[in-house]
Amino acid sequence: MTYKKTALSIASLLILGTFSYAQQTPTELEPNGIIAYFAEDGTLLPSREGSEYYRHFKDVVSGCYLVQDFYSQNDQKQTDPICFMDPGELQSWFPQSLYGPLTFWHKDGTKAQSGYSQQDGGGNGTWTTWDQDGNASDYELQNGELIVSYFDENGNRQPNAVDGGTFRTILSYDESSDSFLVADYFTDTRTRQMDPVVIAREDLLRWNIENREGTYVYYNEAQEITAQEEYAQGKLNGTVTFWYQDTGLPAQKMEEINFKDGQQEGLYVSWYPNGYPQYRINFTDMGIDSVACWDENFVAGTEDECMARLTGAAEAAEVEANANDEINDDLDVEIIIPSDQVVTPTVENQSDLEDAITPDATVLFPHDEDNRILIDDADEAFDSAVDTTETTPALTDEEEAADIEAVEEADDVQIPNQPEPETEGKRILRSLNNILEAL
Repeated sequence: MTYKKTALSIASLLILGTFSYAQQTPTELEPNGIIAYFAEDGTLLPSREGSEYYRHFKDVVSGCYLVQDFYSQNDQKQTDPICFMDPGELQSWFPQSLYGPLTFWHKDGTKAQSGYSQQDGGGNGTWTTWDQDGNASDYELQNGELIVSYFDENGNRQPNAVDGGTFRTILSYDESSDSFLVADYFTDTRTRQMDPVVIAREDLLRWNIENREGTYVYYNEAQEITAQEEYAQGKLNGTVTFWYQDTGLPAQKMEEINFKDGQQEGLYVSWYPNGYPQYRINFTDMGIDSVACWDENFVAGTEDECMARLTGAAEAAEVEANANDEINDDLDVEIIIPSDQVVTPTVENQSDLEDAITPDATVLFPHDEDNRILIDDADEAFDSAVDTTETTPALTDEEEAADIEAVEEADDVQIPNQPEPETEGKRILRSLNNILEAL
């Protein structure tokens, strides 16, 4: 058995080689006897001559076949005793049936790696490596791949795994181009979120990969494909496809949008959840060349009907986007009621009480800094007024009437527009708006 050194200057780690199966099986087992010789690349050899390692069979204990590997050059151990659950792999350099602790040693007798295997070849879990100077480093593997970064559900990098987030693994490294083959996974289910892609070093720790090349494919936690994008030189080039989710149908497409150098161009097609086409619009550099549409029963509409549907769909998408706006409910809502509107009604039953409640109040949401300042100022003024109530003489009827008139003439507070979060409805709206703008 061996591990493979990979130059990862960002982590200075050793990555355990991905295990595979060998076909050879031992014909005879002798305790403390040599059962295999291996070349440096793990090839099985007939004798010690030209070999880099050899393997001792030690014993069978409770169904566990114990073996230990050594360096042919100096007979220094290359591993501690290791348990094989499958005797058919005893002459395999890349076994999968390893069970229990795994420890590897350098040829000079210093410790190299240690970890654990659950009959998965040691490809999952936390490992520790030591360099020639004895400096230790820890790292985690997922399916034999090095986990290099964790992200929360919003794509912010985290020091450890978080619920609802994702993590990125390194599959391989190309030293000539200083690029990495990576894949993303969901933290909760340990299932893929993005198929492997090649990225530059500067994008390794970024959730939003900037220098994109090639095909990007995404999945949900149920492992349904959700989107596929084509990139060239960091820009969308080619077809972008979105799929419906949770329809009960296999990979039902929702939209196909074509791009050139990051701009929408060419054919746009959308489908209903039942698979029938909804819109088919062809874009050229001069604008829209043709428009076609159908209803859910595959009945074609006229060009005017298609335009009306597009306009209505855009309006509906905008309504849905606004309805899905997220508000931070953790912040309190403060209601400021002018003092002249504060009443204590005398009621005899609940219906009278409901009728006595006035809706005329100014509501300030403290999600905006300007509103937060207004509320803080109001709180401070209220506290100051309470402190001086006992020493301040009461207003005359004329003074009170003047104050009420000033309040009524005051302009209403204008609440600045809040930035709108990106939602699925807004993504659809943006696509439809692109179409309408070209009409």
